[in-house]
Amino acid sequence: MGKQANPAACFVCGAGVLRTNREMRVNRHHFCSKNCWREYVSSVGRATKECPICKKSFSGFSSYLKRHECCSRICGRAMSRMRKGHKAWLDRHGYWNVMHYRAGRRQACRVHVLIAEMVLKRPLKEGEVVHHINLNTKDNRHKNLLICTNGYHRQIHSKMAYIYAKEHFAGAQQC
Repeated sequence: MGKQANPAACFVCGAGVLRTNREMRVNRHHFCSKNCWREYVSSVGRATKECPICKKSFSGFSSYLKRHECCSRICGRAMSRMRKGHKAWLDRHGYWNVMHYRAGRRQACRVHVLIAEMVLKRPLKEGEVVHHINLNTKDNRHKNLLICTNGYHRQIHSKMAYIYAKEHFAGAQQC
């Protein structure tokens, strides 16, 4: 005995669709194609939420947002590490952080700053910053770190931006 087909209407466009008895019982909405289903899914039931780690807003169905509190796997791992009491996590700018005691207080510190201070054997002075030479914020080898003043650091980045623009936008017309 074959499956009995029942007529139904597409929920989006109203086209006729044939469904089995089981499909009629299980599914509230019937669609004639994947395009109609995608159109329905994109228009209904989406909500937005802010990621507690990177503060970026992301959207999804309410059932998805109940299960996921962060926008990505990276933020989710950082959140679970913080919850479990792990000592290192990535912040929203891509820098590794650890909990560290400074002046008798436990506080979050960036790893590249701690490495620079260990190499210098002193804390950074006011106005000193640590620059990643290869611009990879996760590469915290002491050979990749440069200690400089804040003004010089800004100058490095502006010169690099100028060189990048000159190389990549040489044919562009200037205002």
